[in-house]
Amino acid sequence: ADGGTMLLAPQAGFGSKSTDGTNTYNGVLLGEVKTYNSTGTTTERGLFGYHKGIRTIHLNSDNGSATFGAVGKAQIIIDPSSDKGIIKSGNYSTTDKTGMQLDLTTPEIRFGSGNFVVDASGHITAKGGGTIAGWNIDDTALFTETKNKTSNVT
Repeated sequence: ADGGTMLLAPQAGFGSKSTDGTNTYNGVLLGEVKTYNSTGTTTERGLFGYHKGIRTIHLNSDNGSATFGAVGKAQIIIDPSSDKGIIKSGNYSTTDKTGMQLDLTTPEIRFGSGNFVVDASGHITAKGGGTIAGWNIDDTALFTETKNKTSNVT
């Protein structure tokens, strides 16, 4: 062997072609997958699942992350980067203020909007309006309305 290294196969696939006439793949690939786009080539390694040619599972052997569900759909991402146990929705974004993230290490629950956060101490940040158990919430007060007056909690 070449310096003690051995290449078994860059990729192994198990599955079948869709029978619905779309000429797409249903199954599992193990190994390397290269994605080509306008900014270059990306190589990913791990276990990949496909349904009708769309990637629905990726267990990343390089960083230990796992993605379940198709991009743009109901996707769940497990991300152990930065030594944290993060589970987040595929649409989680603090920029777009969407989705939800759970940090199982800290622990912390955070919505992309930043309007609802439960931190490691159990402190809750809730703003942007809404109600909890009959109490109204705005950006600065928690209050309940009666027929003739408003009761504030500070």
